[in-house]
Amino acid sequence: MPISCATPNVFFGPAAKLELENEYADWFCAKNTSYQIEGVRRLKDGAAHDECVTGALDAKELKSARWRLATESKVCAGNLECTPHDVERAPSDAPGRPAQFVPTRFIFPNKLAWHDKLVLAFDALVLSETLGRPVDLGKIQGHLRGNISVHSLSSPVIHIDETTVRLRKQNGYVWVVTRIDKVYYFYKPSREGSFLQEFLGDFTGVLVSDFYTAYDSLKCEQQKCLVHLVRDIDEDVMRNPLDTELKFMA
Repeated sequence: MPISCATPNVFFGPAAKLELENEYADWFCAKNTSYQIEGVRRLKDGAAHDECVTGALDAKELKSARWRLATESKVCAGNLECTPHDVERAPSDAPGRPAQFVPTRFIFPNKLAWHDKLVLAFDALVLSETLGRPVDLGKIQGHLRGNISVHSLSSPVIHIDETTVRLRKQNGYVWVVTRIDKVYYFYKPSREGSFLQEFLGDFTGVLVSDFYTAYDSLKCEQQKCLVHLVRDIDEDVMRNPLDTELKFMA
């Protein structure tokens, strides 16, 4: 039943509420779609042309793949079908082990809902059924990542490092980016550093890192971490105990 108010000819009822909800839903869908398109575009811009594919992915295509990124790709396994926003292929660090395939979903909200995780899990399930082996990893990228980049770039000095992490039967990498007042952690399935151009390509401060060559591609001023330097010198001394010149420097 409509509820009247003091203003003439104004009524609040179920129809008005439904119209408002539909307007929000339309706005939310538009934002989500826009963020998905922008996220896929950023990934494609960071990869070489011959590293990207589109189109259907079957078992033969996945097992013989040499690409790094698949977008707008449908995956089918029996009666199951999914279309991840993208699938990243990460070669294994261990000889003889197959590459990892990581489905990704881009969502506009920073807070994950249960259905976001459920859809990603379904992507992983269909990929697993197609490959005939488990797919244990998946990524959801919300637009918080954009905020991380903006906040990081506003700092005059950034420290960055990465380390291996064991996940069930496979390894991945956790990257850490720190500034004076914030610390950010994020996961990558491999140590491949091409994403650094997208993440820190516009950074104009001083980047403090170890001697991993992936950081050399960044054009900002750089300083090597003194703790890493001292540790490397100590290891060299242990390997060369008779090198007096090295001992003197250490």
